Amino acid sequence: MKSSLKRLVFADDWLAALASRKTRVEIDFHGIPPFYTAQRGWITRPAPFGQHLLYHVVKGSFRVRTGGNEHDVEPGALLWLPPWTKFCCWLPGEKPVSFYRFRLSVQDQRGGTLYCRDTPLIIRDMEFLHRWFREVVRASQPGGEPLRPWRLRAPLIGLFAEALSPKTAAKQRGRLHSVQREALEELVRRDGKVQVTPAQMAAHLSLSADYFTRLFRKTHGISPRAWIVRERIKMAAVRLMESRMNISEVAEEFGYRDIFFFSRQFKQVMGQSPKRYRSTAGHQA
Repeated sequence: MKSSLKRLVFADDWLAALASRKTRVEIDFHGIPPFYTAQRGWITRPAPFGQHLLYHVVKGSFRVRTGGNEHDVEPGALLWLPPWTKFCCWLPGEKPVSFYRFRLSVQDQRGGTLYCRDTPLIIRDMEFLHRWFREVVRASQPGGEPLRPWRLRAPLIGLFAEALSPKTAAKQRGRLHSVQREALEELVRRDGKVQVTPAQMAAHLSLSADYFTRLFRKTHGISPRAWIVRERIKMAAVRLMESRMNISEVAEEFGYRDIFFFSRQFKQVMGQSPKRYRSTAGHQA
């Protein structure tokens, strides 16, 4: 049952709560190894729960959907899902993804759940966080020593201090912010047949083409044109999985007149042919 006692706190108060003996801090790995490698077909969409959920990707990438938006969680990224967040994570291609993962519960003396934020957050370029995740895992191992609770709180404070640091926020500057990224995703998804160009994307955000391209490459690590192809193919993959249309019809819907060209780009993005994707995705649905 969702707790009626919840309190949103500022970053400094969040770190103080992690350090205070007046709060209850618990880590839960939910029955899977804290360092986990997900293979082809992996998907997780649990019912919302009253714990923070944190992923830190070490190798590979996966896709997350929350609040009607989808994002790639790539190497070095921290995905922070607050309590009671509805989400779905999955592996769209064949390449595995390796990540640290744990659930965190922080409660005050009245048993109320403490929040530092109430919306999902993806912080990129946080490769150094893996050392804090390792320490959290090590400190979470069963043991009766009296200082164990403090050994757990220390790496948690280090992890969140890095994640919430103004320097971390500064690192995110020079990138497209979340509103701009969502606007571009909506532009591309509005009509799959429309051949959106990088110039149109720049104009949509009221940015010059050169400046937009620099921001885009720093944000996504690929060119705008390559991203457009990737997003259109991902939309086509959803249509293959959720409709009875044949491959040629799906290709045509998304503006591909040449089915062989469509199949080649599909395999480059999704890691397998449209035919094989449809057959394997059908078993996962």
